[in-house]
Amino acid sequence: MNIWIKRSLGTIAVTGGIVLAGAAAAQADDIDGQSSSNDSQGSFSAPISIGGLDIGSSSERSSSSTEETTVTDGDRSISETTERSSASSNDSRLSTDGISIDPAAAFSRSSESDRSSTGSGSTGIDGSSSQSEQSASASAPITIGSLDFSQQDARQSDERAERTVVDGDRSSSEVSERSDESQSSTSFGTGSISLDPAALLEGSSSQDSSRLGRDVAEDSSSSASSGAASLPISIEGFTFSREAASASQQAGRSELVDGDRSVVTERSSARADESATSFGGGGLDIAPALSFGTEQAREDSRLGRDLQESSSDSRASVAGSLPIAFDGFSGAFGSSQARADREDVTSVDGDRSSRQVSETASLVERATAFEGGAFSTVPAFGLDTDQQQASDRFGSTRGTTSSSTTNGFLEGPFEGGAFDVTDRSASVTEALRASLVSDGDRSVETVSTDRDERTDARQLGFDGFDGDPRGAFSTSTQRLSDLLRR
Repeated sequence: MNIWIKRSLGTIAVTGGIVLAGAAAAQADDIDGQSSSNDSQGSFSAPISIGGLDIGSSSERSSSSTEETTVTDGDRSISETTERSSASSNDSRLSTDGISIDPAAAFSRSSESDRSSTGSGSTGIDGSSSQSEQSASASAPITIGSLDFSQQDARQSDERAERTVVDGDRSSSEVSERSDESQSSTSFGTGSISLDPAALLEGSSSQDSSRLGRDVAEDSSSSASSGAASLPISIEGFTFSREAASASQQAGRSELVDGDRSVVTERSSARADESATSFGGGGLDIAPALSFGTEQAREDSRLGRDLQESSSDSRASVAGSLPIAFDGFSGAFGSSQARADREDVTSVDGDRSSRQVSETASLVERATAFEGGAFSTVPAFGLDTDQQQASDRFGSTRGTTSSSTTNGFLEGPFEGGAFDVTDRSASVTEALRASLVSDGDRSVETVSTDRDERTDARQLGFDGFDGDPRGAFSTSTQRLSDLLRR
């Protein structure tokens, strides 16, 4: 049926053209035509640059107090003294490099149209056509300079208390001291960060129509559009570190005197804790991208009332990708804990005396380090569809044809991820016990020591992974139908 229509239209068009050409020569005043066109375009840009920034703050604070109390009742007296002091300091700083932004946009549009008419009635020819095109693009690259932040804190406090009681030839005194201090520092830094978003859109459309008298007509139209967008992101890397240390000391002394008998006790303890953490990451690049396109076309023709033909075609596609590349990371953790305790007791009773000393000390250290993790992947996908449809009619006979095809794919190759981790811990504990007893010219001395050491080490290594998963599919359908009416 398609061949019949095209041959009939071609014959009639030629014959009609000859006839109308003669009529046009005889009646030149019946010819009418007009055309128009329009073009426009523009662009925009606004680069902006912001200088670096440096902010800092610091503070210091200290306080102290003293309190003394004395109570006397005959030959009995009590005196107490308390002293306290504290100090703290803080220092913070933030600095950044400059920031630059360069947004830009552009667009263009053009259109044309033509229309003509010759003669009228059953011998008249009418024709019209129009086309238009448009495009637009935009981008806004952004660059953020490096960032550095640091903070330091320090605190210290001291306390001393003394109490003395005297009652005739009997007296007792107690002295205690305590000192605490802590320090910490934190720093964080990043390399420059770059973003480059961009987008592009394009479109076009056209339309044609022609008439030969009242019985012959042809119409066609088409349109197309496409676009793309991307957002690359690049980070040069970052670093983080933190260190902390704290220490405390306590000491106490008590003395009891009653005639020729006395007992003196001294105690002391010390604590020290330290920790350090550092972490760093390599560069990170991410570049997501997406594109699409559509096309549509349609044609219609008619020869009288009994011969008609129409066809349409539409296509659409979309594709995207997400490349990722990471340079890896590294870090370390370390800590130590130190403890020390001591007790010394001395007793004197006439010519007999005894002394007992005990000391314990321990040190625990741990260190963990890791590095690796570099990784890269480039996942992508795509999808295409194509749909076609045609129908014709010749008298009481009708026929339709339709088909559709869809193709798609998905892939995601990746590799990397290797890393190494090491962990080590060590501990040492020492204990000392000593005693000395003297009675006149006789004495007994005993000393014992203990020492315990332990070291543990662990390691973990991973060689990474890689893969290349892929998939694709395709589907197609077709349908034909003819209908003959009686």
